[in-house]
Amino acid sequence: MSFIKKPVESFTNWATNTKKRVYMLNEGSGLDKELLGLKGADLCEMTRLGLPVPSGCIITTETCLDYFKLNHTESEIDYFIEDKKSPDHLEESYLAAIHKIEIETGKKFGAVVEDGKAPLLLAIRAGAAYRIPGMDTVLNVGITDHIVELIIQRSDGYQRFALDIYRRFLQMFGHIVMKVDNKEYQKILQQALERDNVQSDEFLSRETLRYIIDEYKKLAPIPQDPYVQLRMTIEAIFCSWNTKRAKRFRQRMHIPENLGTAVIIQAMVYGSHNSLSGTGIAYSRNPESGEKTIYGEYLSRAGGEDVILGPHLPKPLEVLELHLRSEYTALQDYLTLLEKSYKDAQVVEFTIDNGKLYILETKNAKRSPRAAVRIATEMVRDGIITQRDALMKIDPHQMNFFLYPRIDPVHVIEPGSIIGTGLHSSGGVASGKAVFSIDDARDYQVAGISTILIVQEATSDDIEGLKHTSGVLTIFGGNTSHIAEEARNLHIPAVTNGQICRLSVVEEGGKKCVKIGNQICIHKDDIITIDGSSGRVIKGSVTTIQEGVDENYETLMKWAANYKRMAVFSQASSPDEATKGLDLGADGLGMYRLEKLLLSPENKDLLLGALLTETNRDRRRKYLDQLQLAIEEELLTIFHLYAGKIATIRLLDFEINQLLPQKTKEVDELAERLHLDPAECRFRVTSLLESNSLLGVRGCRLGIMFPDLFKMQIRSLINAAIDSKLKERELSFLQIFVPMVSTDHEMEEISPIITAVADEVFETRGNKVKYSIGCGLDTPRACLRAQAIASEECVDFLCFDTDLLTQLVYGLSRTDTTNLIETYRQIGVMKSDPFEAIDERGVGSLMLTAKSLIKRTDKNDILLGVNGRHAINTRSIHFFDEIGIDYISCSPLWVPTAVLAAAQAHIQALQNK
Repeated sequence: MSFIKKPVESFTNWATNTKKRVYMLNEGSGLDKELLGLKGADLCEMTRLGLPVPSGCIITTETCLDYFKLNHTESEIDYFIEDKKSPDHLEESYLAAIHKIEIETGKKFGAVVEDGKAPLLLAIRAGAAYRIPGMDTVLNVGITDHIVELIIQRSDGYQRFALDIYRRFLQMFGHIVMKVDNKEYQKILQQALERDNVQSDEFLSRETLRYIIDEYKKLAPIPQDPYVQLRMTIEAIFCSWNTKRAKRFRQRMHIPENLGTAVIIQAMVYGSHNSLSGTGIAYSRNPESGEKTIYGEYLSRAGGEDVILGPHLPKPLEVLELHLRSEYTALQDYLTLLEKSYKDAQVVEFTIDNGKLYILETKNAKRSPRAAVRIATEMVRDGIITQRDALMKIDPHQMNFFLYPRIDPVHVIEPGSIIGTGLHSSGGVASGKAVFSIDDARDYQVAGISTILIVQEATSDDIEGLKHTSGVLTIFGGNTSHIAEEARNLHIPAVTNGQICRLSVVEEGGKKCVKIGNQICIHKDDIITIDGSSGRVIKGSVTTIQEGVDENYETLMKWAANYKRMAVFSQASSPDEATKGLDLGADGLGMYRLEKLLLSPENKDLLLGALLTETNRDRRRKYLDQLQLAIEEELLTIFHLYAGKIATIRLLDFEINQLLPQKTKEVDELAERLHLDPAECRFRVTSLLESNSLLGVRGCRLGIMFPDLFKMQIRSLINAAIDSKLKERELSFLQIFVPMVSTDHEMEEISPIITAVADEVFETRGNKVKYSIGCGLDTPRACLRAQAIASEECVDFLCFDTDLLTQLVYGLSRTDTTNLIETYRQIGVMKSDPFEAIDERGVGSLMLTAKSLIKRTDKNDILLGVNGRHAINTRSIHFFDEIGIDYISCSPLWVPTAVLAAAQAHIQALQNK
């Protein structure tokens, strides 16, 4: 491989008609995210705003893609092949840019440092248009044996500093560029710590640092030419776009593969120089509470990775105010400026190098759900953003946090059960089995068992694997550690820095455990609780209550209700669930299921009797009458709750195998309870059992096969509605929902039954109520026959059951194919789980077809809704809004999520116009 050795000035005047490869930080802006990457664009924006950003330049994402095209590579590369191709003018461009950095910093890059100038070392980072984990950074590029000695010669006080940054460079370069397993470096470092009998690398002696450097060099041949280091690092950063972890993340987040990464090159600044140096993380607002006050952590004489990942315990940011007041004040001013510019709470990484403050990075701050809502509403009050902006900033799933549990105040926690108290880094409470690996957490999750993940020091795999656990406890790391940020992002509780209460993870007899001092306090599989709001770690499980809403939550939900177009209804199977949905903001009741009532122990035999006593009509009538009274009593409560709102009652739709006894002994016991002939009962049960009850006699088919059963339900609905009318000032708008329809002929059979029974009740009671009839478009055929179904005279509303429709379109069971779908996602057969996000091309196409067919009828006011898990999926809700769905219906606890997502979908539609 040939490397340029000439003075960089000779490359500053190359032809201007070629693609611009490199931008200085003062040449870009915050709008250039696709070209310069998100981090690069932010650096340019901070430079434009006048913030003190280390001098630097950015190689464009286009150049990365050109590099891949030239070398036909999408992964690791062999750095020792001579004919690696570089995009046109790339080397000239970045060397010219580095010359400008030399001028701006007064330092010199290269093996030879002249005129008494300090050596220029570089930080080289990946920076794509999205924040993607698994992409690389190499610090101190340009350092060599000779440069180390130059730094030491400049001041004896810098000897330890020079040795430390060199050993860090050797590890980063060796691992990221030369592909040496990082465990090899960790093994050497651990031996060195034991050799000096110290717990942390900050206490290593100079002699031991030189020993580490010598050992690290043996692992990989590190070039002693700074320009060779530079080129190899740039190529490695290009290729970090295609690390396995980065690819998995893009696949999961639906990020395009053809974007490439920018390469950010900046002058190194150090927080480890002296007592006037340090590094930290600062938030413009408290990320846990949302309070409008600067918040963060600071470490004197430390590097940025020491705050984010290291075992060092950072101190509250107020320490900086005491020691370097002017820098603290400047930091406050910069955070205020950034917040106004980005119109969102910011978190910055900063370094103070020998008394001079540098802002290294800014990004929108991750925050707890409670903080997110508070920040959004307060920014509206402060005039920084609009209500629309506030609504678009909140992840709809964060609204569930307000329903998260906290420890019940009446629950007595014995003093001896508190293992210790760490930092409270992400709110909420979780109990579960203690595990020490992501693999164990994943296995237990598949089995439906909650876990608490315990780690000594978080790795990138631990952070990525948090989705498999209910909470996380770390021994090292603080409130601004990556794992704490990710826990807040996933809305799971986190307690960090367990070392402050003397916790440590050790291995005893080949198994990991947690110790306090020398005593084991947590074994694998022990049940423990972590309280992310107080930092407590507790033995056993605890009683919890819901977190509860506050004024900011209520304000935001009012805004969301005003901006959404689609109505959001609640589903329910009991009065308690119906009440919860109403309390959480449901516009109405989208589906009330009677199965829970009728399959309860006190009613199940009555329902079985109605199905099995085919020849004894009097006895069947008795069973049906008792069921009718039970339904009427429950529905009277429902109509009272939903007075003035739509209340949709679904007719029975259960899989008959779930009702019928399966064993001979159970059948005989049932026959005895119902006073039936055992042989006749066995025959009747056998004739009703199905091999595939999902697609058997259910929904409207039950009404056609057992018309007395449906008639009983209709009588109970109408009777309860009339009773409600006599008691309430305001009536519910009763909708009778017929499920599992496949053909218009089924509605031709059932609609006359409904109207005839209703008329009969009206005549008997001498009173009437209004009601409407609708049915489910639950099967592909129903969607294709939507025009005929909608044309039925009695049909006033239609509703897609997208869960069932997806199962029938794919021919997959939702409950039995989890592993298959995950495999399909991993190998690229499926981009996402179709039971989580609507399959727009398949199921979505059927829905669009049905909607277009319905438009051909003369029923312009027919309501079209969606039931199912997709009604809580943000992407799916946007699709439903886009195609003109009138309402979505979800379980009660998800109503706030659906309301906010529906508001965002409509705001997005208005913006697109």
